[in-house]
Amino acid sequence: MEPGRTATSIDKRPAFQEMLAWVKAQGNIDYIIVYHFSRIFRNSIDAAVTKNDLVKCGTRVVSTILDMGDSPESAMVESIIHAVDQYQSQASGADIAYKMSEKARRGGTLGRAPLGYLNTREQIDSREIRTVTPDPERAPLVKLAFDLYDSGGYTIEGLAETLTQRGLRTRPGKHPAGPVSTSKLAAMLQDRYYVGFVTYRGEEIQGRHEPLVTPELFDRVAAVQSTRSGHGIRQRIHHHYLKGLLWCGLCHDQGRESRIIVQRAVGRTGGEYFYFFCRGKQEHLCDSRYIDIDLIEDAIENEYHRMRVDSDFVMWVRTEMTEASPTSSEQSSSDVTIWQSSWPASIARKRTFWIWRPRARCQQPRCVPDSPTSRTNGCA
Repeated sequence: MEPGRTATSIDKRPAFQEMLAWVKAQGNIDYIIVYHFSRIFRNSIDAAVTKNDLVKCGTRVVSTILDMGDSPESAMVESIIHAVDQYQSQASGADIAYKMSEKARRGGTLGRAPLGYLNTREQIDSREIRTVTPDPERAPLVKLAFDLYDSGGYTIEGLAETLTQRGLRTRPGKHPAGPVSTSKLAAMLQDRYYVGFVTYRGEEIQGRHEPLVTPELFDRVAAVQSTRSGHGIRQRIHHHYLKGLLWCGLCHDQGRESRIIVQRAVGRTGGEYFYFFCRGKQEHLCDSRYIDIDLIEDAIENEYHRMRVDSDFVMWVRTEMTEASPTSSEQSSSDVTIWQSSWPASIARKRTFWIWRPRARCQQPRCVPDSPTSRTNGCA
């Protein structure tokens, strides 16, 4: 049985493909009986190829409402019917796409409403209007999710646990109602539908549904997420001090933002190789190349070599570190070293802060003022 799927090609209908394979394997099936040819074939090419393959094993496709035999004339009429069915299928698809586009451009919601809303039907002037209204059970909890995360006292995992304890569940559908996963919760906090917008083909349109959160609250939540997703690097299997801090410039030039992520590869001899690549490549959106980690580190090092921090910032960090540092004799203020350097690896590999102060630059290659190298060269 085909599980109610609509497809324009038999390649997307696995149950139909299984039936064809079974018929060919049996070799003694005379007829495949269908109600109408349009129910089995959605385009004339599939019809011609499939019927030709079945004829070779002695099987004929028969329609219960239109069967004119197996003469050449009937074959010609059936080919015309298949072409008409294909036209009707394509025309119907184009009409549905147009109506969906018009609905979206008027601020309507396409498909199933997000968590916190319900798809409802209203009778207005003897007409049935399909609309979206806040879910009286889940909408207050969705609003609470934004408020709690805005407080800054919750991680996504902690927020999900709290909301589950408060009673937030997904809506039953193909799957029974259950707790909201952390991934869906994080996506919900980034969905501008809750501010009152719908998105159609990359275009943001003012929706007709009732917003659950204010734009100000949404922006504050986005700011909290940004601070935690940028420098709050997610630690997975492969650790690197630049992980989570790099973005693809090629994607940025094309109007999207994609992270540069680290990947491990194992050679034929068992050696490990690490490299960076754009996450957009996983979605076939970016054609940038894979880059060796050493090249990325050198590029970042050269960039930091050109950076300078003003004296006010240096003094502020010095004060904060002095106040936060232990007062014991074992850990004196000498543990807080303030250097001007250009090696970002040092930042990640030491527990001290490294602040750069603008001073005269030595002309010798790879020499950094006020560093051990410069003092060795006698130019500190």
